[in-house]
Amino acid sequence: MPQEMVREYLDQGCWSPDTMVRAVERHAAGVPEGEAMVDARGRLTWAQVKEQSDRLALGFLDLGLRRDDLVLIQLPNGVENLLVRIALKKAGLLAAFAPIMWRQTEMGPMLRYLDPKAVLLVDEFRGFDYLEMMASIRAEGHARAQPHLIVSGERVQAGAISLQGLIERQAKPQISSERLRETGYGPEDVSLLSLSSGSTGEPKVCEWPEGAQVLIATGIASRLKVSRDDVVGIFAPVGGGAGAMAWLIAAQLGCRIVLSESMAAETILELIERERVSFMGTVPAILLRLLEYPDLSRYDLSSLRVIRTGTAALLPSVAQEAEAKLGCVMAPAYGSMETVSIAQAALDDPPEIRLGGSVGRPLPGIEVKLVDDEGREVPSGEVGELWVRGPGTSSGYFRDPEATRRAWGELGSDGWFRTGDLAGMDAQGNLSLLGRKKQVIIRGGNKIYPAEIESLLCRHPKVLEAAVVGVPHAVLGEVPCAFVIPRTGVDAAADELDAYLRGKNIASYKIPERMVLVDEFPRLDSNKVNKLDLVQRFLLVRQAKE
Repeated sequence: MPQEMVREYLDQGCWSPDTMVRAVERHAAGVPEGEAMVDARGRLTWAQVKEQSDRLALGFLDLGLRRDDLVLIQLPNGVENLLVRIALKKAGLLAAFAPIMWRQTEMGPMLRYLDPKAVLLVDEFRGFDYLEMMASIRAEGHARAQPHLIVSGERVQAGAISLQGLIERQAKPQISSERLRETGYGPEDVSLLSLSSGSTGEPKVCEWPEGAQVLIATGIASRLKVSRDDVVGIFAPVGGGAGAMAWLIAAQLGCRIVLSESMAAETILELIERERVSFMGTVPAILLRLLEYPDLSRYDLSSLRVIRTGTAALLPSVAQEAEAKLGCVMAPAYGSMETVSIAQAALDDPPEIRLGGSVGRPLPGIEVKLVDDEGREVPSGEVGELWVRGPGTSSGYFRDPEATRRAWGELGSDGWFRTGDLAGMDAQGNLSLLGRKKQVIIRGGNKIYPAEIESLLCRHPKVLEAAVVGVPHAVLGEVPCAFVIPRTGVDAAADELDAYLRGKNIASYKIPERMVLVDEFPRLDSNKVNKLDLVQRFLLVRQAKE
């Protein structure tokens, strides 16, 4: 995004002068005693959020960190996570949040690539020692420099800095809160980096401008009729798309935010009941855990108004089951690291849109088109690869203009991000996803869209999740293979599912060659199924049999 694009977005009002920090300041002034954030350790009002994030921002600056210095963070969901996000924006420091489940294999290359000035880690979480991991990474020489090590928790080793100490201590006299008015990020600044280890294990880092974050948050809130009166439950990692969007929406509006370190169904259900959660942000994999819970009737879920799902596709069968069991409106969404959030089903969309496999219309600030293999727009009603651009998207890959050029075609306003997703669009502009372009299975010349077969399989009452992949075939080139996770406590059989599909009156070439029952799927950082891993597993099993 060159400066002329930035000026255009500001002049047109796509990016307003508002920022996430300004929103927090508004809430602290307008409803200082209003509850802002809740986790297992305690509660904060908006006045306390302002005071503690101010202290933390000044504490970062007191360490000698300067404008746009990069801070790599690995924290679980919780109030501290959000305070760090606000404080870094106030201090004008670039935040890069790594998934809490990353280990040395993912963190080592990312540390080398980003070369941060500070690393902020939890000392221990769910039995894993993050300080020991960082010591091993340093010993292997992944870190090009010795960044400040800031620790959340009680085990603050020699030479490290306590996060709680930064929050509690007073800044030096020469550094006052007035300085934060000078350092804070504006709408035109990149304030957040979205991280992924990528399907190949290579670091993938996208820039999120502050203006794009605010624009998308307000767009989603408007479409789902979210207000300050809502209680927002973030029941997905805040570092992922679904959790990040819920945080941005809630912080913009001043909603009370409920966070959970655990994604266990019982924990989430207890929080919904106790905190009277009305808006829930989650991912399909976690939603399925709730639907599998054996005794939902134990919990009073009457406060729950809407569930927004993102990060991975929400199958129609799961959406329909969720509305029936949880008694609220399902609102599927779609986005990516590079586009922040692309489309969102609306609260008042008819059931055939929200529950029929659509992800809704593009959000304000998102321009889309569907193209063929030559980049030409396809006729209305046909399937094409989805291309995206606009002020609601990322500004490219961090420190990698060549990768940005390849992904967007060209830099500047004429560039379109090639999502790699195949989609259709109805007359009202609602998008329906058919899977990754690279994952389309071509069986003897016939195209098979995995999403179609997965959706059919998941309508079977014994199926919890399904993933269809293409595997090599000596004569046909490739054929579909289905991996299925049965529902808990049922006796499912491959031949039963095969017969079920054959009874759906679909073309015979779409029937999977094999139906494999498994307990779980390998997943990427985003919670999406790692289909490449599934193919490798299939090939290893076939090779062993041969």
